[in-house]
Amino acid sequence: MTQSDITIVGGGLIGLSSACLLARQGLQIDLIETTTPPPWDQHKISNRVSAINIATRNLLDSIGIWQSISDRRVTPYRRMQVWDSHSEARIEFDSREYAQPQLGWIVENNLITQTMLERLQQNYNVRLHFNSSVETVEAKEDSIKVELSPAGTQITSGLIIAADGGHSKIRELVGIETRQESFHQDALVTTVRCEKFHQNTAFQCFTPTGPVAMLPLHDNHCSLVWSCDQTQSDHLMTLDQVDFNAELEQLFKQQLGALHILDRPHRFPLHNRHASSYFAPHVALVGDAAHVTHPLAGLGANIGLLDAAALAQTIEHATSRGKALGSQSVLRRYERWRKGENSLVLTAMKTFKNVFGSSNQTVRQLRQQGFSIANSFHPLKKELASYAMGLSGDLPIVCRPMVSADPL
Repeated sequence: MTQSDITIVGGGLIGLSSACLLARQGLQIDLIETTTPPPWDQHKISNRVSAINIATRNLLDSIGIWQSISDRRVTPYRRMQVWDSHSEARIEFDSREYAQPQLGWIVENNLITQTMLERLQQNYNVRLHFNSSVETVEAKEDSIKVELSPAGTQITSGLIIAADGGHSKIRELVGIETRQESFHQDALVTTVRCEKFHQNTAFQCFTPTGPVAMLPLHDNHCSLVWSCDQTQSDHLMTLDQVDFNAELEQLFKQQLGALHILDRPHRFPLHNRHASSYFAPHVALVGDAAHVTHPLAGLGANIGLLDAAALAQTIEHATSRGKALGSQSVLRRYERWRKGENSLVLTAMKTFKNVFGSSNQTVRQLRQQGFSIANSFHPLKKELASYAMGLSGDLPIVCRPMVSADPL
């Protein structure tokens, strides 16, 4: 039996960032993860990447790890080109229009998690439990207890942070329901070597069966995220590399020259999922445990990290006033902060998917007009870019500019 202030379940981007943010408050943290996080390989680019916006960069800088990440392998993207394959109508974003050196960065997920782990290992207030899973959860009036397998360790704390992904076991154990809607699409993800220089540009082509994104990576590679209807997904997964490359090149029409996928794509289903509540007694949901959406705007990791930062700030506010971390008033404050804004994102992604996936002639014409209006109406374009870059909205303090790195 051990005791801590907070138990974090999930050792991915969101769980580890929560641990980093809370450890600097002097809280005792136990972090539980069912596997050992995969190491970063400087000689091989990982298939799993995230588009990091400025708010997330500020968060990573505030916990003192951004410099270490950027010294290893980070690719800034300074432009974005988005177009409709049917009409060729397009909208383009350039960081210079917004007085920014870049729109964001493409970073391998395992590079971020490894750097976070290196940071956490400097702090004696954090205990890491890898290759362990939560078997039971027992909530009491002023605390909550988990039992782990296979060791049988019991941990009592004031709060559990569920950062254990879309199929959250903690969410299930405490009885929080979700609303889920399938997009009837899969995402195929792999790394592509490009013949032509990507010019630090993120490309996204909207096709009738789903959006296809090419995100710039180190050494003239790109991360491919091909979202498509399940029938087409089944077809693409049967292709050999030569035929797959040919279909990809046809979409991008020689903008990047000859394209060569380096590995067989990984495939996963796409859906919207939103928790009915972001908390239960002594439990808070963050990241994919609370919400899952379509990857077409690349916001998933960013809004999950905003959850982590907002919860950490709410906890700091509570401790400074002597409030119990797992109390309903504290957790409801966190939910009010994040649930409404996340709902807007999920609704917007669903709308984009439906509009751009429609073959209706009227919708196609409206889609083409919408591209033209958005590209030429600068206030609207600036508002879209500002949100995507993490420069607007109710941002936690650590996600705002000019936050200096603090030691753990």
